[in-house]
This record gives sequence, structure tokens and C-alpha cells, in this order.
Amino acid sequence: DLLPNMKHVERRVYPMKCNWKVFVDNGLDGGYHVAYVHERLAQGLEFEGYQTHIFDRCSYQICESNKSDARLGDKVIYAWVWPNLFINRYGNCLDTNVVVPTGPDTCEVIIDWYFNYNDLDDWATQKLVKRHVADSDAVQQEDIVLCESSQRGMRSMAFEDGRYSSKLEGGVHSFHK
Repeated sequence: DLLPNMKHVERRVYPMKCNWKVFVDNGLDGGYHVAYVHERLAQGLEFEGYQTHIFDRCSYQICESNKSDARLGDKVIYAWVWPNLFINRYGNCLDTNVVVPTGPDTCEVIIDWYFNYNDLDDWATQKLVKRHVADSDAVQQEDIVLCESSQRGMRSMAFEDGRYSSKLEGGVHSFHK
């Protein structure tokens, strides 16, 4: 069951110095950057079975966990809906990321976290939720560094666009079409 009894817990807004499409590209790269940028998250994933499924105006990526990080549950699912919505499901959490253009080279990512614990007032549950949001925030901070760096790199004289990786960037290619 993808959305059992989800309760909204928190919202954060992340201003970024990159075009909104840079952030979307980052999220659709088929997990390529995860192993290099998100070390802690990557330790809990089984990349051999990473899959991207593409549909008209949406896609989802799915990856089994190796059960070393209880926060991830059995698998993670990262869904994207045209043009600017991500829905991420892992463990007892679902988060939504809405990417809002604020200028040619700026955007905001609005993240809402939802959890399906029976008693969100329970002290132990609150600790789990806070850890989960903190871990997710750390991933977002890493993505901000990556996306802002990519934006700066695209402005350099040395930047050239290239080919898509057919194995990893099917989601990016679909978004660009």
C-alpha cells in the first residue's frame, strides 16, 4: 500500500541558485549521482536492480534497499510528474518536492514530509521522524551543492552539452522531450 494513513509532519522551503530544470535533471538521472554525492543514503541501496520506468509526462525510479538502514524500508520509489513534482516513498515516509522557478537561475524546492506511524505524539516515534527529516535534509543540502555547482558549470566557456546515458538518463531524456 503506497499511501496508508499518511499524516503531514513538516514543510521546508529550500532556495537554490540554479534553474529549476537543473534540479529536475538531478532527480531524474537514474540514481547516477546518489553513489557519489549521497554516501550515507547510497550505503542502504542495492544499485544493481535500480530501475527507471518512463510514461507520458511522468516516470518513477525504484531501488531495493539492503536493509542496513531501517529508514528506507524494503525499497525506495522516486516518482516524477511533469513538470515539477517529485513524490518519494521509502519506509514509513512519503515526501513531496515541488520545484518552483523563481528566476532564470533560481528556484525553490518545497518539501512536505508525511509519515504513517500510529502515534506521532509518541516520544520514540518523534525521535524517528526527526532523524528521518534530518537525514532527508542532509540529502537535500548535498543536492543543493551539486545543482548550484552544475548551474555555475553550465555558464563556463568550457561547458558543452553531451549525449544521454541510455542506461541511466531515460528520465532526463523524457523530461527534455
